[in-house]
Amino acid sequence: MSQSLRHLMREYLDDNIVQQADLFGIQQGSDDLPLVPEENKWVVLDNPRRYYRKYKFKTNRRRNIFLNEVLKLERDTGHDVDIQLSKGSLSIETYTHVVNDITEIDLELAREFDNAYRDVMDYGVK
Repeated sequence: MSQSLRHLMREYLDDNIVQQADLFGIQQGSDDLPLVPEENKWVVLDNPRRYYRKYKFKTNRRRNIFLNEVLKLERDTGHDVDIQLSKGSLSIETYTHVVNDITEIDLELAREFDNAYRDVMDYGVK
């Protein structure tokens, strides 16, 4: 069923989301090249199609404050994201699992994650 829904929504997803994504600096990945995302930019990965961004921090304390904000957004929206922590960085992947593709909620979450990141970076924590 999810494959049928994805097929029905494909034109909407391709035309609407990708055009909107371009407004926010989200770049399309390439199948024939290894993916090397630009620092602090959203990219689109394939199989399944999803947004990806790696956020960098000077301290793990700032990273953890940002992680708390990401978890709050995830809880408030009820939309699961994949999070990977590394020393001084946090990576996020988001897509809508029901349709196995990017939807409007993923674009909104990407925008909210960027806002939270700016807030944390402007915050006076070392």
